[in-house]
Amino acid sequence: MGLNYRCVLVDEIQDLGTVELEVVNALSKLATNQLFLTGDPRQQVFPKEHNLRAAGIEVRYRRSFRKNYRNPRQILEAGVAMMQQFDDESGRADEESEPLDPQYSARESPRPVVIHAETPDQEREHIVRYVEETRKSHNNPICVVACSLREDDEAGMAKLLADYKRVGLKTSPLGWNSAVQQRAVFLSALETVKGFEFSLVILSECNANVIPNPALPNEEHWRDARRLYVAMTRARDELVMTHTGEPSRFLQGCRETLQWRSVREEGLVGDDDKSSADTEASPAPAENDNEPTPELMREIEKLSAENQQLRTQLSHSKPDLRVSPKGGMSLYGLGRFPVTLYKDQWLRLLGAENQIRSFIRDNAAKLSVKNKT
Repeated sequence: MGLNYRCVLVDEIQDLGTVELEVVNALSKLATNQLFLTGDPRQQVFPKEHNLRAAGIEVRYRRSFRKNYRNPRQILEAGVAMMQQFDDESGRADEESEPLDPQYSARESPRPVVIHAETPDQEREHIVRYVEETRKSHNNPICVVACSLREDDEAGMAKLLADYKRVGLKTSPLGWNSAVQQRAVFLSALETVKGFEFSLVILSECNANVIPNPALPNEEHWRDARRLYVAMTRARDELVMTHTGEPSRFLQGCRETLQWRSVREEGLVGDDDKSSADTEASPAPAENDNEPTPELMREIEKLSAENQQLRTQLSHSKPDLRVSPKGGMSLYGLGRFPVTLYKDQWLRLLGAENQIRSFIRDNAAKLSVKNKT
């Protein structure tokens, strides 16, 4: 082909197929020690045969870099635990590309959170409110990744952008050339987020019927596991995953490394919010009929019982403490939004316990109780 370089350096080598590797090898065929190849086998997401030996490349020297500086320990632990369950050994065409468990960063964060929503609308509304709450503490870039979205699905991207705009979140589609700036909020497919990093990553639609893609044969599910791993490890500080219905078995595989909560337990959707599921579940009364039908009365009784159960769960939910991105301590579970104070403020508050209890006793008749159950 008329080209002969002394040395060729290739990053993200795991994304090159065998034919492409042959082309790379031919670029410096006359030299020795001519190739410098770097990559992470766990981030191989494209369905290509990848075999260095078949491409005529003989690996003479290998060095592994195992220290991870991007992710806090808790986020990387979840990703690695998931891959250990679902990264099929038989899916690797090149036995020399054996993934190594990383050495975890010294940075700490809360464990990734999995949030169950009752409907897709409620899931999106929760994401909007979560972004709004996050913006109160920092302006770092955020990415919402939709597991159902494929990189070339322009119509699907346009619909999701419109859906989020309808519930109050202005997002921009993430592309390969996107400039990630402060206050940016992106919407992305699983494949597109590769190569970027964000302070907060929200993986939406982590549903059992979405990922792994049911259209893939079982022996190819490891590819979706790798896509999910890549998206999880784009998070520098915080990782949130949301789902409706049954969660993906990928999340079930690393269950012990995650926090499992519901939208209502998270406190960003209150008991007074009426979900679209409640509306759709109630059949409309017959036209010109003033008396409710027996079917309608049974449905109303069922919904009332479910609503009461949710109220009871919320009122008895155990408060949850977390460290905020700016080093404050956030108390979740008391109401719609968390209570966040810094360490010295919490200590001053705890020191005033007797004064607070005395004030409550003296003003008991004037003070209201939110959860009376």
